[in-house]
Amino acid sequence: MSGGHFNYDQHRITGITEEISLLIRNNKKKDEYGFMRNYSHATIKKFKEAESVMRLAAMMVQRIDWLVCDDDGEDTFHERWDEDVRAIESLTARGRGLKQGGKMPQRDGTGPDGKGPKTGRGKGSCKTPKKPAKK
Repeated sequence: MSGGHFNYDQHRITGITEEISLLIRNNKKKDEYGFMRNYSHATIKKFKEAESVMRLAAMMVQRIDWLVCDDDGEDTFHERWDEDVRAIESLTARGRGLKQGGKMPQRDGTGPDGKGPKTGRGKGSCKTPKKPAKK
């Protein structure tokens, strides 16, 4: 067997996630028709949150599908589940998602919630703003 318990609908979740990724990447950029979306930083932050949750959901559905269709045993299911969750959390903390580049928060020293550097639970690489040189 090769999955199929959910009629491969997990790929629809992945497709929607990729569309959200495009909205994030193309925000404030003109398309071929000259149209430009101008979502705020707060809105893009919500898009990124949805993107991360949906990537995790698609992975979870895939793992359950393989288990239910006897492609994976329970031990393998648990091992792969944990590996996938760690990988997604790691990539999300670095603001990269799974397939696209990006920045989280903005690599400007503001931190993930705008509370300053080193406020993101140690999940990313911090950039501390440079202090002005003393005279």
